[in-house]
Amino acid sequence: MAQATQANKSNDQAEANVEEQLRVLREDLRGLADSVTALASDRADSVKDGVRQKANEAADRARAAANQARQQADEAHQKVNSVIEANPTTSVLAAFGVGMLLGMWSRR
Repeated sequence: MAQATQANKSNDQAEANVEEQLRVLREDLRGLADSVTALASDRADSVKDGVRQKANEAADRARAAANQARQQADEAHQKVNSVIEANPTTSVLAAFGVGMLLGMWSRR
């Protein structure tokens, strides 16, 4: 009977030891899951920041290109105006001729 009691105590200790190891393992897994979540969150934030930076750079380049196109259009408009002011009769006759050509093409 003493051996049975001692075997039961040994089994109880083994069960307690296994339960303790399982508890520690669960805590370690929880900590690992938290670490992976934090790492993924940091990585997502890093990717988001990179995308935001690239989008801002693209928007800046688009704004610069639009400004340059606007400046070129303004320059062309000023040149046309100066040519019209320097040669008003020729400009009116040229506009009349272009209008006649467009009118003939639109009839076809």
